[in-house]
Amino acid sequence: MALSDPVLSTPIDGGTTTLLRLTFDWLDVPGATSYTIQMSSNGTFTSPVVTKTVTTSAYTPVANLPANILLYWRVKANGLNGPSLWSPVWNFTITP
Repeated sequence: MALSDPVLSTPIDGGTTTLLRLTFDWLDVPGATSYTIQMSSNGTFTSPVVTKTVTTSAYTPVANLPANILLYWRVKANGLNGPSLWSPVWNFTITP
């Protein structure tokens, strides 16, 4: 059975935050062994700011994210049945 697409939780779509290292969170996908998160300054992800594979359904960057620009993010689940499709793309802005 194919893996479900992750359901994003936070940061909320279209939201703003003052945190330069906020935590990205999404719901667990049954059967997933890891997740790949991407962030980009464009919605097509041609030049990702972050591409990271993690084993939990949350990620906090170790370096500050760029401020005062619209950032897009998405997640896919990885597992024995192959990767899921990417989640819907959400965006947010950091305004320190």
